[in-house]
Amino acid sequence: MKNFSKRKLPFSLEKEFGEIRRSMKNSVNNKVQIVDYIKHDIQFISTLGLSNLTIFNKKKSEWFMEFDGELASENAASMMDYYVSMLIEKHIPFPKRGNFILFPDQEDHIWPNDNTCGIYFTLPAYRSEELEINMEKIGILAIWVVPITNSDIIENKGWEYLEDGGL
Repeated sequence: MKNFSKRKLPFSLEKEFGEIRRSMKNSVNNKVQIVDYIKHDIQFISTLGLSNLTIFNKKKSEWFMEFDGELASENAASMMDYYVSMLIEKHIPFPKRGNFILFPDQEDHIWPNDNTCGIYFTLPAYRSEELEINMEKIGILAIWVVPITNSDIIENKGWEYLEDGGL
């Protein structure tokens, strides 16, 4: 495999998630962007530049979400920006597999009148092996941010139950 450097991260993400359609700077740190991609009618929202920040004790990550079609809209990008800002300002800890954040109010939901009650952090299941290899080579952990609609499963049975198909 070709020598992979951190400078090639945007191209690796584009190969995995599709062409970048638009991006916005993070509201707290201008070095971090929230990026919107589309590939095969699947929309992806990711961070770009989060892994360059050294505020996490050498833990480097980029976050991503995926949605069917145009479902994500700007609401998901704004929500991603909000929680990334919370992380940058150290109001929430660096997420580990199985961590989740519950939305306290209906207006905190990603879409108006949806049944999403929070977000869940896990490993990038269902993504290409090439992405995993490239991210590992440059020491970046890809974190999949998944909207959740039923917090009882995670709160009462744990993330292992959820990820092992206990539904």
